[in-house]
Amino acid sequence: MEDEELWTGAHGKQFIIDNDANGDGATSTALRTYGYASAMLTFNFNSLIWYTHLSTGASLTPLSLFPEIQLVPANPVVATPTSVASLKVGNVYVREWNDCFINNVDQGACAFVVNPTASTQTVPTLSKTYTRTLVMSGEGVLNGGTIATNGAAPPSSLLSGTAYIAFR
Repeated sequence: MEDEELWTGAHGKQFIIDNDANGDGATSTALRTYGYASAMLTFNFNSLIWYTHLSTGASLTPLSLFPEIQLVPANPVVATPTSVASLKVGNVYVREWNDCFINNVDQGACAFVVNPTASTQTVPTLSKTYTRTLVMSGEGVLNGGTIATNGAAPPSSLLSGTAYIAFR
């Protein structure tokens, strides 16, 4: 899907990702983190439209806006790739950004790290030292859901099908 996003953006078109799953927002934070981190690997401000739709919970409204959409990366360490394969480091995918904004406030550098494999993987050394991770709480923004950058230090390994978003 990320390669399709890259192709669409390179051709000046909009790419819509619908992170659609069963469950509610409050109990689906791992899924939401994985989906958003995966999309941000190939993020293009001019072409990506992100949408999360979950099947149950307080955020089940015609307008399901989850707080992770408030996190917008800028100034990538590595320019937009032509293929997501170029972001593979070891067995995980990584994209680092020099600036990451939450509600227009620069949080500094951030990294999106995704393990799509069927086994636990060691996280490679990144270009910067990250000391905290993104924490999601609650449901959608219309129901009081929030994000914060005060999570634990990034792990040295990632379980199968998991991701994290790290900050300096």
